[in-house]
Amino acid sequence: MVDDFWGTPLRHSGSHKSYRPLCVLTFRLNYLLSGLHPFSYHLTNVLLHAGVTAVYVLTVRKAVVDCPSDIVLLSGLLFAVHPIHAEAVAGVVGRADVLSCLFFLLAICLYVDYCKLRHSDLQQPTQNGRKPPVPRRTRWMYFAGFVLCTSASMLSKEHGVTVVAVCLVYDLFIHQRLRPAQLLALRKVFLVLLHTVLIQAVESARKRPWSSKTLDRSRNGIIITRTITVFKMTKYP
Repeated sequence: MVDDFWGTPLRHSGSHKSYRPLCVLTFRLNYLLSGLHPFSYHLTNVLLHAGVTAVYVLTVRKAVVDCPSDIVLLSGLLFAVHPIHAEAVAGVVGRADVLSCLFFLLAICLYVDYCKLRHSDLQQPTQNGRKPPVPRRTRWMYFAGFVLCTSASMLSKEHGVTVVAVCLVYDLFIHQRLRPAQLLALRKVFLVLLHTVLIQAVESARKRPWSSKTLDRSRNGIIITRTITVFKMTKYP
């Protein structure tokens, strides 16, 4: 699969650069089953939306602490019938959003379970004075499932990569209940990473044939160069 989502070669200058092979694969399966008859395409979208709604309810039940069952059910019903989903479900091309959302929510569910198993050794001792054993194999199976679902979400639509940030926020602020004062202690690591990313971005841009004459003269190149200079002069306290 060397074409983007709209059939243009990825190396072509007019390509949308949207690489969604998993979504394209579902279209190929629809074509294999019913050709260009639209019924199977729309039916697949509706079934996927039903699956997304079920996984959404499961995600709310797992991720939201002490959420009443009636609130979970109400949120699922609102999610299912909300008009904002009409275009993604009714439009065949909107399957990329629905499919990506399905794996997005599955990744969150698996990561929530992984966090719970990861910290299961911190539970209170049982009556016989022994702590419950930590199922390492099960824990890493959940994490592997998280990685697979994240990859599947990205291969359905590029925005699926944001599930990594969502799970990181859940882990830090909800599961571990990290305070803002503790987060400020990580600013050194953030500055070092940002410094490294900026240097790599400039070096990779300079290796391009069109950038050798224009990067240093362009406004963006000047801004990046000045930013790197500031980071080099900064002494991290």
